[in-house]
Amino acid sequence: RQLFPEPFTLSDTLICPGGCVSIEAPALSDSLSYVWLFPGASTDTVVADPMPPAEICYAVAGNYTLQLAIEGCGVTGVPLEVS
Repeated sequence: RQLFPEPFTLSDTLICPGGCVSIEAPALSDSLSYVWLFPGASTDTVVADPMPPAEICYAVAGNYTLQLAIEGCGVTGVPLEVS
């Protein structure tokens, strides 16, 4: 049986170019390997840590999916529209 990461939420799902969002994540265990993926972000686009960065900023308009991958447990994602 495959386990999936707990879902996370964003402070907003629609922002203007140059805007930022914060991530509200569930409590994550230090015993697993986590990777946060932020394609198209102005800041770090891959973060290997249980805690996400304080905020993620996007300079370019587009539709993005922010993701949390947990080794052996799958991937969960949240859409973000920058327009």
